[in-house]
Amino acid sequence: MFQEPRRPDRAVQLARSLDAVLRGLTAEQRAFAQRPKHVGPAPVLDDDQSRAELMLISGLAERAIVELQQGNPLNDDDLPDRQRVALTALVAEIRRLTAGHERREGRDAMRLVLAWLGGEGGESGEALRDLRERLRARLKEQASADVAAQPAPAQQQAQAPATNQEVLSGLLRDIIGHQAPGGDQAKVKSVLVIDGVAYRGKNGGAVSAVTDALIRRLVTSVEDWTLTGCAEVHALDAFVTSRNYTSASDVVKDFTGVNRVTVPPAPAQQMVKGAVIAAMDARGYPTRVWEKRLPCEHCRQWLATLRITPDTRGVLS
Repeated sequence: MFQEPRRPDRAVQLARSLDAVLRGLTAEQRAFAQRPKHVGPAPVLDDDQSRAELMLISGLAERAIVELQQGNPLNDDDLPDRQRVALTALVAEIRRLTAGHERREGRDAMRLVLAWLGGEGGESGEALRDLRERLRARLKEQASADVAAQPAPAQQQAQAPATNQEVLSGLLRDIIGHQAPGGDQAKVKSVLVIDGVAYRGKNGGAVSAVTDALIRRLVTSVEDWTLTGCAEVHALDAFVTSRNYTSASDVVKDFTGVNRVTVPPAPAQQMVKGAVIAAMDARGYPTRVWEKRLPCEHCRQWLATLRITPDTRGVLS
């Protein structure tokens, strides 16, 4: 007698679908999915950082849509197609504001997307929040399962998320050797990774007063050099502003564990560990591509003081 195959348990279906989404994410997208909920004032992002954040959101949604289109559930909703429609609308709204004739600068696009999520796109906002929470929870479950699978006598630690260097290496694979803006003007950009989060910088543009004071404190000028023209400084500033620092001393303390304010120094804890950074400039003619470069003499000074490791592997000059 024919018996219809039993359908897998709903929880098993969800786990399989979420695992499929995670397998298709880049290192940066996985770090974004693992990022804890922000507490306190929202970080201040520049145009490039805002656009990068929107691309992460869109990439996460697009990967989820692939599974939803195949009928693979990503939550307990009785109407799974509603989630697909909501995420598709979110991707379309981001594309509308970041590409084509309606393109806006990064911060303006981010402001409009957030306003849309808080109004007309409310269902899309709920779908995105639900997706991130479920992916974050699934990553924790995977880590716990990996620990449980280890032999009992061995003292094993939970599988850690991608290291800062692993996240940076993944990002560099998408940049190094790829086309850069043409022309003969110097184009430099940098990526700083702290706690799995990427902070991007470029040459040109102002930095915050805290970063200005910090760099002037840590760097002894040996040539005609402006900190606002340095991509590495701009990336550091992205981190400083996102954490709402109010003094250069607090930044130094968190990176080094040395309190430079009190005499004698009070006990302090190094809060930022394992930070890595890479800088790239545009080279070639007539078509330019991004190539990794060495930090300049000024950057080597403050990078060493803050214990930030520059990734210079493969740099020829």
